[in-house]
Amino acid sequence: MSGETVTGNNLQFTNDNKHAYAYSGNIVIPNNTDTSVLDFNTNSEYIMANFIWFGDIAYLGSSKAVIYKLKFNDIFVYDNSRLVHSAHSWNDQDGTPFIIPPFTRVKAIIFTDDAGNQNFGCAMTGKVGMAARVGNLDE
Repeated sequence: MSGETVTGNNLQFTNDNKHAYAYSGNIVIPNNTDTSVLDFNTNSEYIMANFIWFGDIAYLGSSKAVIYKLKFNDIFVYDNSRLVHSAHSWNDQDGTPFIIPPFTRVKAIIFTDDAGNQNFGCAMTGKVGMAARVGNLDE
């Protein structure tokens, strides 16, 4: 499970396998298109995760919508929108906490109706846990 380098928007683990992370970096989000910024699978571990969404709006002629979506195994588990009125940068410092179950495909998606193709992204950090072992029922 452990890894030492960040490669793309995949799930990475610290060398002791106690923490996991995934970073999208700043990604240009095309106008009116759902764009996956994180896309990874968990194995037998579960993750106490926190997703932090961020963006950078350089210019706005009018208010624009930014929608953050999170899917577990192609099921929407989170959908939040932000109406941006002026040019600025932000990040959701408190983040969005989730427990990611074992054997789950996780997709973080961003949508915007801004024709300017602005930069957005997502970072996920979390603690890794393993399911408790269940003994034989006859024991």
